[in-house]
Amino acid sequence: MKNGCSVLYVCIVSALLLQAPVVGEGTGRPAWVPMLGYEMLSLDSEGMYSISAGGVVAGETLSFVGLYTRSVFDANPAPAYSDAFHGIELLLDMDRNRHQAVGLFKSESDRPVSGGLDTFQAAAVYGYEIVSGSRVNLAVGGGLGVSDFGLDSPVIPVPFVRLKYRSPLLEAGFDFITGPSLAFTLFPQQRIRFNGDLRIDEFRDVRDLIFEASLGYRFFDSESPAGDFAGFDLGVKSDVLSFVSAYHDQAYELHYYGVFARLDLTFMELTGGYAFEGRERWEDDSTADTGDGYFISLSGLWQF
Repeated sequence: MKNGCSVLYVCIVSALLLQAPVVGEGTGRPAWVPMLGYEMLSLDSEGMYSISAGGVVAGETLSFVGLYTRSVFDANPAPAYSDAFHGIELLLDMDRNRHQAVGLFKSESDRPVSGGLDTFQAAAVYGYEIVSGSRVNLAVGGGLGVSDFGLDSPVIPVPFVRLKYRSPLLEAGFDFITGPSLAFTLFPQQRIRFNGDLRIDEFRDVRDLIFEASLGYRFFDSESPAGDFAGFDLGVKSDVLSFVSAYHDQAYELHYYGVFARLDLTFMELTGGYAFEGRERWEDDSTADTGDGYFISLSGLWQF
């Protein structure tokens, strides 16, 4: 798969990897969680903002995530590229007994889906849990991926590996479908925690390593009457905004590093920070420095 996921999408997938409780256990009823998001990035020679809307439907064994994002650049991001892009992201995750199945669909383009095979990616995989314990779960399997992979066939086999680990010291989830993705929390039951997310979508250079690492402080103890719902984080990250044009062979990418502060109230998350070493990448691997600046993101959700 060619493109990186949005920040909000990655947060949702990370929550699923770590089995964060989106719906109350034992309720027997699915939860509906609508979501809204806003993100702005301002660099010396490039700027953009995006607005997203979607939701989660989560039950005991089945979760569905749908998200639409519209991103607008201050000016054309590269020669002959559009200044507006659309993102459609869908995730269906099923876990029943030892059987697991995942369906993914993602299109981030000026002409999503209608622009051709290279403007979207899809995958459907099935796995069986070969290790099922109180601390470790491991499911392996495979499926099919659909996109323009530069091969004779638009359909290729893809692996499925999902590993989860839980202990008072560490909660971690590793997922491999079209690329490796790791999410973990050190000291998950303590008020001071270390969180990390890591993924690789391409294998060209070090900037294809997308990560976020943060030191967090929760305002309340996990066993307090107020619940473990609010906290503050300080962290660093490497991020990328990537869009496929229907009229170009290669995607437009905007990479940057950042240091940030985040206020997390569960139903609302506000992040702001300093962005540096911005870099554009487009046709024929052309690159240009976009300088430094700042970024802000605000996301909100509410469970019904």
